[in-house]
Amino acid sequence: MKRGDWVIMGVILSMVIGCETRSVYDRLVERELATGEVNDSLFLDFYFGQTSKEFFENGWKQNKKGLIAQGPGNQTVRYVMPNDKKGESPIHMLFYPDFDEQGKVKLMNLTFNYSGWAPWNRKFFSDSLLVAVQDTLMNWYGGNAFITITMDDQKNDLLVKVDGNRMISLTVEGEQNVQGYIKDLTNTENKE
Repeated sequence: MKRGDWVIMGVILSMVIGCETRSVYDRLVERELATGEVNDSLFLDFYFGQTSKEFFENGWKQNKKGLIAQGPGNQTVRYVMPNDKKGESPIHMLFYPDFDEQGKVKLMNLTFNYSGWAPWNRKFFSDSLLVAVQDTLMNWYGGNAFITITMDDQKNDLLVKVDGNRMISLTVEGEQNVQGYIKDLTNTENKE
């Protein structure tokens, strides 16, 4: 074989390998978006595409029902998730959306922690909380299971769940919190 043939074979081989190295996450997102399935519902009557005015009106209505309250520093909304397991601490979910340029919900930021967390109470640390939150979100949304993604630039792995256009991401943040978000993958402002 001539040297030029080896170069061409090397280029073709690297193209084939490059096509195969797309991440599991990329393939999952591509597959789910191709279904055309639209999942706009978030929780507590909040949804993707909701205007900021509708978000605040719904928040006021949920607050009057006693379902949500102001979060710490008036920066988030607090929802105490019910916990039917005997001896378990309630889970606080703090949330607040990101709005797109049209003033519509494109992403919901989430922070979870056990109300009974304390440095001496290992049972309520974030690693246990992650399992509880994952189970709760699977009960709420059903669909595809969470997958684990290791990111080079992240200290902790990510748990990711994609169903149609709705992507949920969770990760442990310190000993107390689980951080996450629910993102509308069809919103052009959410493209990574």
